[in-house]
Amino acid sequence: SIYQVRPDVQAICHAHPHEIIPFTACDIPLRSVYHSNCTFYEGIPVYRALEPSSGLHIATRDKGQRMAAVLSEKRGVLIRNHGVVVVGESLPRVIYSSITLRDGAKILLDTQALGVEPHYIGTEEAKRCTEIQFGEVGLARGWNYWCTKAKQAFPDISGIPHTSE
Repeated sequence: SIYQVRPDVQAICHAHPHEIIPFTACDIPLRSVYHSNCTFYEGIPVYRALEPSSGLHIATRDKGQRMAAVLSEKRGVLIRNHGVVVVGESLPRVIYSSITLRDGAKILLDTQALGVEPHYIGTEEAKRCTEIQFGEVGLARGWNYWCTKAKQAFPDISGIPHTSE
């Protein structure tokens, strides 16, 4: 459903990171407090239209289309009490965004645990951070790091290129 409405999307990640789940289960927005997860500066909507009979899954074409509509032009969508979907123009961008979203959620939870209002990163700062992170050097640096980590964790794996785009 996402590919049908978003021709810019070339890769999708659906995941259930423990650090993100709290933000799917409440009305506290998942916002950026550190530079590397600024790729979500436009916000992350929450898809809430899950029915108890679905087991909190998007199990029909209709539900997929509704979730894609909530995603709209954003880089990701939280699924109520379930997980997250992250989209991107390439696999390296989806991997980068997915990992930094998880890390950003953990950092935000840690910051909120201090009992103070976080200093969120503003839109203009976040746009510039995203330009740098998704630039040739920033994206290649992250992609190569994660490819190296994957090869170390799974030595028999093959076909992981060391290029970001």
